[in-house]
Amino acid sequence: MPWGKADTETEKVVCSEVSVPDIYIEAIPRQKIGYLMEEYPHQEWLAYLVGKKSDHEKFFVEDISIPPHTESSMASAEAEPFHIPDKCIGIIHSHHRMGAFHSATDRDYVDKNFPVSITVAFGEGSNLAYDALSYQITPCGKRIVLDCTVKYVQPPPLFNKDKFLNKAKENIEKAHKVSFVSSLKVVPSALVGYEEFPWYPHYRGVPLPQTAVRAKESSFLRMRIPKIVTQTEIQTVQDQAKERYGFVLSRAEAEDIILNHPEGIRWLEL
Repeated sequence: MPWGKADTETEKVVCSEVSVPDIYIEAIPRQKIGYLMEEYPHQEWLAYLVGKKSDHEKFFVEDISIPPHTESSMASAEAEPFHIPDKCIGIIHSHHRMGAFHSATDRDYVDKNFPVSITVAFGEGSNLAYDALSYQITPCGKRIVLDCTVKYVQPPPLFNKDKFLNKAKENIEKAHKVSFVSSLKVVPSALVGYEEFPWYPHYRGVPLPQTAVRAKESSFLRMRIPKIVTQTEIQTVQDQAKERYGFVLSRAEAEDIILNHPEGIRWLEL
């Protein structure tokens, strides 16, 4: 589209009565801009910004409108006239991989025709970089161009956050509740001496402390009763074995130590 050259002296005007507005891009135009950048990674394009200005001097971009182009190349983009949509608050054009900035041509022929003018380019990683200007009129009637910040509007959640987290935490934290294991608990009837005993003898021949002992099994009466093993007990045994001796115990091995080899727990605490 033809641009009318504006007065370049406006860039020198400074006014404390005019606040710098923020520009918010909502979810739909954000996605459309991203798709256009992917589709034209080495080519300029332009679009009109459709939205509104709030009472607090903030611009909200609700959509973008792509006009028919008379030119679209690596270094230039121009639209056919008479395609400005309703609720147009500005214009955006791509600098693809050249960096987000306003060239002299942009400033002289584009920026001052709309309240908002944005250039977009590829930034670091997968992010997009923006350079935004806002054309304003001071209380005394002078024209001024302000550097603005572009922000994204986060869409509202598609689900109830509290409800989701409460249910998720309930399921995840079941791991911290007790599990019931039926096992043989050894009850002493008459202690008949002690012998040195490696409480878990199949650990690759690693020497175990001589203080790890248990009473002879012949002196015990076996009874089958329910035994409660907590996740805290299991985690404690696993952590102590790994920290002190380099053993990585499975849950089953930790339960076995707690249920059937209590001397092993005493040994870990030494």
